[in-house]
Amino acid sequence: ITALAWVAPRRVSMHKQLNFAGAALAAVAYVLSFAYTSTSGLDHLRDSHSHWGLAALLLAANQVEGGLLRPPAANTGEQSSSQRVRWRAVHGISGLLTLATGAVALWKGL
Repeated sequence: ITALAWVAPRRVSMHKQLNFAGAALAAVAYVLSFAYTSTSGLDHLRDSHSHWGLAALLLAANQVEGGLLRPPAANTGEQSSSQRVRWRAVHGISGLLTLATGAVALWKGL
């Protein structure tokens, strides 16, 4: 319970930091894989692993963009705007799709 009390007020900040780190690592992985395929003479996007990986990278970039462009939260005691409610639903679904797509890319690469 003590750990949850520590996490709760930092939840959004931790969410942002972990997602930016994940997106940055995905971008680095893309650059490294692009460099490897370029220097080894392999075709780019040659198999389902690379297609799923590119989709995961694009979805991750979309998540970061969505996080940066999110509508402002309502003040305490006020109702959220319809834009904020819609953004939250799309951001949540898109986040789940990003995780699932990344998991499939990982599985296809094993």
